[in-house]
Amino acid sequence: MGFSLGGFLAAEFACGYPEKIAGLILLGVRKQYEPQVLENIKREIMTERKPWLYKFYLNCFSKADKDGLALFRKKLLREYSDNLSLAELIRGLDYLAGHALPVEALKRIEDISIIHGRNDIIAPLKGVLEIKAELPQARLKLITDRGHLCFLNRDFRESFYHE
Repeated sequence: MGFSLGGFLAAEFACGYPEKIAGLILLGVRKQYEPQVLENIKREIMTERKPWLYKFYLNCFSKADKDGLALFRKKLLREYSDNLSLAELIRGLDYLAGHALPVEALKRIEDISIIHGRNDIIAPLKGVLEIKAELPQARLKLITDRGHLCFLNRDFRESFYHE
């Protein structure tokens, strides 16, 4: 299972070692990020890391996901905004700039689930629908009224663990 940047890593692992996986779950993925957009983000992070991160994390939730946002603020926001070093953030952005979701190789993986928030502005819905069109074997579960961090909401957690 991989979320966002971790989805790229999970997909690469699954394609490289298909015998080691039973299936692949991708959350909040997109085919790729535009390198120029990532360069702009790097510049912003280098000048105003904490304000940029705070705004980014708020953009990871839909307006309707008050439960997920409250959980994030209470348990994760400080950790994520205070403890992620500039070097770690830049390394992640550089990785994203140089990689795309290996859609062609994923066609050989039989058991793929894609879970995505309908209101995700980090990885917009249009892109995940394009991925699904290229991977007809993949099951797509769209979570209504949720954004990029759709899995932090209590409703999602309860439905995910009951399936």
